[in-house]
Amino acid sequence: MHKYYYISSIIKYLTGLLEIVLGARVVLKFLGASSKALIVELLYKTTDFIIAPFKFIFPNVYVNKGVVDFTTLSAMLGYLILVLVILKFLRLILIRPLENDKPKH
Repeated sequence: MHKYYYISSIIKYLTGLLEIVLGARVVLKFLGASSKALIVELLYKTTDFIIAPFKFIFPNVYVNKGVVDFTTLSAMLGYLILVLVILKFLRLILIRPLENDKPKH
């Protein structure tokens, strides 16, 4: 197989993992999970730097004891778009030259 497929598989796997972690943050914030719990605090602290570029784009909406975390939702969307652009760029670089090198009959 071509190295593009290996690279893209790794990128897709890491992106999926990131989306799951950020999705867990969204759910915990929405349910009003206490940040005093060790696992919740660990999740919030490890994802804070990941969502930092997206802070203050949209205000969070507070519902009862929970929060609709638009910062994290916009980070999830933003990173997904970034990965799609990177994958298209890698495809152009790694696959297109090989197609042009094929012998013509």
